[in-house]
Amino acid sequence: MSKVIYEGWMVRYGRRKIGRSFIHRRYFVLEPRLLAYYKKKPQDNRVITSSSSSSLLSEIFKVIEKKKELT
Repeated sequence: MSKVIYEGWMVRYGRRKIGRSFIHRRYFVLEPRLLAYYKKKPQDNRVITSSSSSSLLSEIFKVIEKKKELT
C-alpha cells in the first residue's frame, strides 16, 4: 500500500437518466495516484468500490489545499 495523503467522509451527488437526483455518503481515501471511495469506513483489508478520473482528483486536491489555508 502506498502512503495515504488524506481520508475522510464526503457526500457524492448524482443524477439518474430519468432526472432524479441522489446523494450518497462515502468514505474516501486519497493516495498519490488513486482516489478510492467506499460505502463504509474500510478496515485493513480494503476492497475498492470505485476510483476516479484525474479531473476529480485535481478538484479534491484544490478543496484540501483551501481547507489547509483556512486553518
